[in-house]
Formats: sequence, C-alpha cells, structure tokens
Amino acid sequence: RVTRKWVEPEHREWQGKAYVTVPARKMIQIHAENRALEFAPVAWKYDRVSEGERIDVALQRGRFGDEIRIVDIGPF
Repeated sequence: RVTRKWVEPEHREWQGKAYVTVPARKMIQIHAENRALEFAPVAWKYDRVSEGERIDVALQRGRFGDEIRIVDIGPF
C-alpha cells in the first residue's frame, strides 16, 4: 500500500572524500509486511501510482536477519 509520495530536493552530501550534489528525486513510501519502506522509482512508475493505492511490489529478503529491500514496483 502506498502511503506517501514526495520529492526529495536537490542537496549536497558527503560521499567519500568530497561533497557531491545529489539531484532531486521522486520518492514513495510503501507499507509492506508491516514496515514502511522508501523507494525511488523511475518517473513513469511514480506518475502512475497514487497515495492509498495497493500495488504489486517485488521484495528482496536478506539472508540473515530480517532485512527487506524493494527491488521494483508494479506495473511490471
């Protein structure tokens, strides 16, 4: 279930040995398996989903522990 959509603005952050400019990106927050996960999909997938909508999600589970990561969102 998609709970929130927002745009993360362009910002500068420390990576390695220097500050780099990270471009703006569109983010969505998805509730999957009782967790809130954030994902930055490609632009056309971001435009197709809306808040409160139920979508298909491809998840990847960690080998050890209970780590979950979003691989992709529908439509596939």
